[in-house]
Amino acid sequence: MKKLDFLLLDERINTSSRILEDFCFQNIKETIFPGEDELYNNFCDVLMHPSYDINTLQKRQLIFSDFCEYSHLTEQIYSICSKAEDFKIYTQVSLYRSMSPQERLKNYIEQTIPLIIEMDNLALLFKHKSFKSEILRKLKFESVTPLIEEIRALGKVINTQCYELKVNFSEGFKLRTAEIVNTEKVSIQFKTKDSKNPVKYDENNIYFYGFSMTGFVAEELYKTSIQNLCSIVSQINSAILEIFRELKKAAGFFIAAMKIMYYLDTIRFPYCIPELSDDISFGIEAKGLYDLSLTAYEHEGNITVNSFDCTESNILIVTGLNSGGKTTFLRSVGIAQLFAQAGLFVPAEHYKCSCFCGILTHFPTEEDSKMDFGKLADELTRLRKDFPIITRGGLALFNESFSTTTTREGAEIAVDVLRALSQTDATVIFVTHLYELAANIDKLNSCLCNGIKAVSMVTEYKENGTRTYKIIKGQPIEDLHATELF
Repeated sequence: MKKLDFLLLDERINTSSRILEDFCFQNIKETIFPGEDELYNNFCDVLMHPSYDINTLQKRQLIFSDFCEYSHLTEQIYSICSKAEDFKIYTQVSLYRSMSPQERLKNYIEQTIPLIIEMDNLALLFKHKSFKSEILRKLKFESVTPLIEEIRALGKVINTQCYELKVNFSEGFKLRTAEIVNTEKVSIQFKTKDSKNPVKYDENNIYFYGFSMTGFVAEELYKTSIQNLCSIVSQINSAILEIFRELKKAAGFFIAAMKIMYYLDTIRFPYCIPELSDDISFGIEAKGLYDLSLTAYEHEGNITVNSFDCTESNILIVTGLNSGGKTTFLRSVGIAQLFAQAGLFVPAEHYKCSCFCGILTHFPTEEDSKMDFGKLADELTRLRKDFPIITRGGLALFNESFSTTTTREGAEIAVDVLRALSQTDATVIFVTHLYELAANIDKLNSCLCNGIKAVSMVTEYKENGTRTYKIIKGQPIEDLHATELF
């Protein structure tokens, strides 16, 4: 059977392992998905596989648009697919030790027929819908009614003691094919592939061209055939269940996305469908961008939005006062990019971005629990592990990295890392207290490769010192008396 893959999912994980923790997704879970762990975990699993193929993302955007228009369709698909798991065949020997082959096959058939009926019900859901998505529009379910009838007929044959076995033997008297037929006859006939004359069964012998195979009894052939039929029915069961699992994953993902969208509608926060660029060096252009995780945590009230453009400067060095909105800004970019590369809306008024090959986050953590490393060593170890994610043009988000050592050493490490990232055409947002780094940005630019340029951004505050929690272009806020690093 054809695999129904609405997500077109890339199985490779191309994000940092801690990305959901770094973006405080727990706030989203507690506010929007209380008691819905399965739905939330499935949604996050898809987000961890951001696609960087623009065609795939555009197809997923259309599918999401169709499911939003037919919102009940997604719920119905999810319900049918969830119910299907009840009809799974378990093939452990211990479960069937006390059963005859006939009883086992009967059990398999009884489990599989309802599953096929659910497949037929699923097909009905897609009829008479005007989909925008070509994938949904061209989706055709072949009628499974004939398969139901065949399996039911098979069950009737097995329940009778009158049957005929039609078998073909290959070289060496190995069983090639077998067919069970309900004939209401007492005798059992065997036909060979090459001979028109039947081979007669008599008592305990099969006579075939003068050769006798004593003890090759019909019951053994019958049991073998029943076991083969059990295997076939089990494979049908497994194949249909796999389709249902794929559909459930896709439907669950879109249901979760719609729950987030409805939540934003309720609190009247904006969102948009992002524009996707196939130019990996384009970067990001955003207007009215906000942090979804902070919004979910605070539930209501005014939101701080940011607008920025890193299409000309691929590296943003962000400095400013504590609690000035730097980390919030970083999270807002990361969440928006995850959503964009999942084929969804983003929490912004406008958002245009490259389809990055991977998304790397480097946020502070507690020291290694085994105390095998210090904090700096742990930072460098994690960075080395995750660096391959963005070797072909990715998005790297750093939050107060390398601040666990001296200011000078931290700045030197940062320069080395940024130089290496510039060789990959990565887009980088580097939130830091290393003011020396931002103060020497012209010299930093002279070290970067491929024409990559860095620009300084700062936390905005009013003349009276009040924080606005916005991030704007500007020089480092304080007179840092920066030391020469180059």
